[in-house]
Amino acid sequence: EFHALGVLEQIVSTDADGPTERLSRDQVLGDLPLTLSRVHAPRKIKASRQLWKTVRRTLPAVDVVHIHGHYLFSSAATAFLARRAGVPYFVQPHGVLEPYQRQTGRGRKAVFDKVLSRGYLANAAGVMFATESEAVAARDLVPAEKAFVISLGASLPVVPEGFVSPWPKTRPRVVFLSRLAYKKRLDLLVRAWPQVLTDVPDAELMIAGEGEQAEAVAGVIEELGLGDSVQLLGRVTGPAKTTLLESADVFVLISENENFAVSVAESCAAGTPVVVSDQVALHSLIERYDAGLVVRELTASAAAQALISMLTEPGCKGANARRAWEAELQWASTARGLVASYAFVVGRGGDPRDVHGVVGSSAETG
Repeated sequence: EFHALGVLEQIVSTDADGPTERLSRDQVLGDLPLTLSRVHAPRKIKASRQLWKTVRRTLPAVDVVHIHGHYLFSSAATAFLARRAGVPYFVQPHGVLEPYQRQTGRGRKAVFDKVLSRGYLANAAGVMFATESEAVAARDLVPAEKAFVISLGASLPVVPEGFVSPWPKTRPRVVFLSRLAYKKRLDLLVRAWPQVLTDVPDAELMIAGEGEQAEAVAGVIEELGLGDSVQLLGRVTGPAKTTLLESADVFVLISENENFAVSVAESCAAGTPVVVSDQVALHSLIERYDAGLVVRELTASAAAQALISMLTEPGCKGANARRAWEAELQWASTARGLVASYAFVVGRGGDPRDVHGVVGSSAETG
């Protein structure tokens, strides 16, 4: 998308891939202009001497720096080097400035905020947020005049001709696809399932993803005797992910906190209606387009009632979900918003936030 808008990018990253794995160049899709730098201890903050050297070497050739992530050595170091070189930079925290996220590792993050965050956020040309609610949640660190709200996009892997889904659909299907983390409240979802089966006895729940809650979720499934109607699929990617989302009658995410929720956007791209909690930032888009139902109580009973309603009376919500994706969740719109923001900070365009106070399509505004 950037190339079509006349922008050349250079991507610099550490090779950290999760808590223990390392990313290699051949794992990256496409011919991206990517330089990987080896991460070292303390790995949790993405420390990398090699990244420091690479960023410093790259800065003279760039007009704007876009930093992804926060509470990381890589973010703070890049901001320091950019400022020293006189290159404007944006920071995109990807949800970690929300109160819910700041409570995890609270001590370390409080020190980081006091020593580093306020300085390098204050010196940033702007801070990027995926939704207006994410920007509001970070207001104590990022004043409104620094905030740029640009919705993320979503797309699904192409399904090759002749591809056969590993999970052919034979009955009503609910799908969860995300990291298996406690905040996703899979415990509530699985405990809601017997109530769903009371009204829709042939329904199946497909849980796709990996994470620290996998064993606990498997234990609840066994405890409730749900092995015939609930499947743990593990990580699902590529065409299998596309066909899984397209086969679903409902996608569900009753999370305690999501600053965006890419899986919800992907479900909309698949034309699949969703059930989400009101702590998922995209819930306002779902309501505005009538693309599903919003659960306002994080209880098994509330989740069950929403799922039963969607399975028995879906209406046009699937088509509405696709319409929401087409209108507000396209990567082309994201790219235009980013490029307009970059141009503004280097004096080559007006402030793109002058229209509705946001850039491009925001999932929180009309």
